[in-house]
Amino acid sequence: MGEKINMNFYLRDCKAEDAEHKGFVHYTSWLETYTGLMPQEFLDNLKLENCVKLPEIIHKIPSLLL
Repeated sequence: MGEKINMNFYLRDCKAEDAEHKGFVHYTSWLETYTGLMPQEFLDNLKLENCVKLPEIIHKIPSLLL
C-alpha cells in the first residue's frame, strides 16, 4: 500500500460561470469513456459547445428532471 494522503474539498452549487468547465468535463469524459463502445459516428458528432449549453437547456425544462 502507498502513503496515505489527506485531501480537503468542499461542494458548492454550480454557477453560470462554471458552465464551460462542466461542459468540457462532460465532453471529454464521453470521448474517453465511450470510444470503442459507442458508434464512432455518434462520438464524432459530439460538440463541446453543445455540452456547455446542456445544463442551461435542462434547467429550462424542469419536466426532464423527474
